[in-house]
Amino acid sequence: MMVYVVEILPYTLRAKGIALFWLLAGAAGAFNTYVNPLGLDRFAWKFYFFYVVWIVVQFVVVWIFFIETKGPSLEGVALLFDGKDAKVGKVNAVAGDTTEKGEVELVEGVGATEGVEGKS
Repeated sequence: MMVYVVEILPYTLRAKGIALFWLLAGAAGAFNTYVNPLGLDRFAWKFYFFYVVWIVVQFVVVWIFFIETKGPSLEGVALLFDGKDAKVGKVNAVAGDTTEKGEVELVEGVGATEGVEGKS
C-alpha cells in the first residue's frame, strides 16, 4: 500500500501523503493493540470472522476503485488521475526519439491534452 501512495501522489504532495499514511497506519495499529484482546476475550475464535469480512471489504474496494499503475509511465499515471488537468510535458519519443542515454525526451511547456508527437 505504501508504494501505491508514493506512486499516485504528485511530487509536491508526496511528503504530506506519506506522513498521513503513516499516521493512519500507526493509529490503526494502536487501535488493534487494545481492541483485539477485548474481542478475543468476548468472542473467542469467532472474532476472526471480523478480520475475514474486513479483508474482503478491502479487496473489493481496491479491485473496484484503485487504478492500475503497473504499465504506464509517471506521466501516464498523472493523466490517469488528473485527466486533462495533468501538468506533464508532451512525450516526444513515439518514433524512437530518445536522448543519447536512451531516455525519453519531454517537450516542456506543452499541455498533455494536445497528444503525442513523434518525428516524421
